Amino acid sequence: PSVIQQMDSGNLLIGKPQPSIGTDFISDVNGFHLSKPLNLVASDKLAIFPHINVLIPSFQMKHMSGGPNTALLFAAMLAERGERVRLIACDAPAEDHGYDRFYSHMDNLLERPVLRDRIELVDAFDRSQPISIGAGDLFFATAWWTAQIAKYATNITTHKEIIYLIQDFEPILHEGSTFQARAMETYDFPHIPLINTRLLLDHLVRESAGRYAIQKFARNALSFEPALD
Repeated sequence: PSVIQQMDSGNLLIGKPQPSIGTDFISDVNGFHLSKPLNLVASDKLAIFPHINVLIPSFQMKHMSGGPNTALLFAAMLAERGERVRLIACDAPAEDHGYDRFYSHMDNLLERPVLRDRIELVDAFDRSQPISIGAGDLFFATAWWTAQIAKYATNITTHKEIIYLIQDFEPILHEGSTFQARAMETYDFPHIPLINTRLLLDHLVRESAGRYAIQKFARNALSFEPALD
């Protein structure tokens, strides 16, 4: 997608698509249940229509807060820049009344109507249901466990980097555990960093977290300052 190529100077890694990891692989492994892989199928029809797949925890209004709302704003603005966006909810089923309320929520965040014809909503809570994607799709993670999910997904896409919206130093949200280790691991994934505040970026560099220990990578990382109302 054009916007992402500009963000990363066109240096996306290209590789041969690989079979996806089975969704039952980690269902019973302690510490892995939050990041169960999506049930993805590469569609030849979608290969010529690349999407940015934004992974969020939920479409439910009770789960909307500053972090998810920031991800939704990025999704809406990417659609306005001409990108095809697929919002995929990974952790909770969609609400019974459909997606109208969710689109209205996005309208309110953006303060104008979002481009519904460029933003597809996909409920991925039931992993038995396959989701069709294109081999040229790019994955956009919004929390550490969605970064793990996105990393699995790159097995069937040509883009091996993910976009990673980082809004907290998430390893410290867990005690010493598999959760903490897997959160820390994500900073070493091939990714295009999008960091909420320069302060957080500086912390990642100071902690030498994953790729942020590499001077060139840290210097090219993108950070932004959130608007306050």
